[in-house]
Amino acid sequence: ESFLSDAVSHASLAGIAIALLTSTEPIFFALLVGIVMAIAVVFLKKRTDISPDAIIGITYSMLFAIGIIILNLNTSYKPEIETYLFGNILYIGINDIIYALVIFIIISLLITFLYKKILYVIFDKEAAFIRGIKVEFYEYIISILIAVTIIVSIKISGLILVTALLIIPGSTARLLS
Repeated sequence: ESFLSDAVSHASLAGIAIALLTSTEPIFFALLVGIVMAIAVVFLKKRTDISPDAIIGITYSMLFAIGIIILNLNTSYKPEIETYLFGNILYIGINDIIYALVIFIIISLLITFLYKKILYVIFDKEAAFIRGIKVEFYEYIISILIAVTIIVSIKISGLILVTALLIIPGSTARLLS
């Protein structure tokens, strides 16, 4: 799932580019692109013989390229794009804080209520399936939660660093345990 987080952060550039081109709120288009990508990756992993890493790589490269093309359609310079690429905590507005808080509450509630099933699916898909857990459904939920978390974090930490903020703590915890 770490490659998925990197891919979603880069693919969201397409949504951000659409929003900047249309002068609308970037988080909505970025969320849409991120969620669609997460769903597409899980869907394709289940229905093709292509390796999951290849599916993720192809999907995010395509969406990132679409984002670059859309950005180039806009002839006026948008300094806001640098905020999304590299992050800028000083550029965070009250709406960004509200979005992050709402997403935090929703994700916390979902994880609280679905914790055991999500944990089961993450660590032992076959046993979860045997127990009657709808593994594919929970894989979609996990991918969507990852995508939403990344998209909300992009404006603070940027497309480049958001992946490190998700991967490093988990990797460190695994090494320490």
